[in-house]
Amino acid sequence: TALLLPLAIGVALLVDRLGEPPAWAHPVVGLGCYLGLFRLTQLAPAAGFIAGALAWLVGAAAVVSAAMAVEIGLWTALKPWASPGRLAAAAL
Repeated sequence: TALLLPLAIGVALLVDRLGEPPAWAHPVVGLGCYLGLFRLTQLAPAAGFIAGALAWLVGAAAVVSAAMAVEIGLWTALKPWASPGRLAAAAL
């Protein structure tokens, strides 16, 4: 854990040096493409706003769920004593 901060700083500097990712890999472009699937511009303004908010919430829930699954999997793989049950018990 002592090397975690210097490693994080090094990765941050490297990413900063590389600059913005290309459009195909940019998260904002991905979000725009995702929301474009719902054709929200064809709806009335109020309906488009509500549908866009719901679409964003569904997308955010999917991303958070996937990230949590990866995190739990990594914790379990790297530290067998930290099983999801023990993590849940510790959180309570």
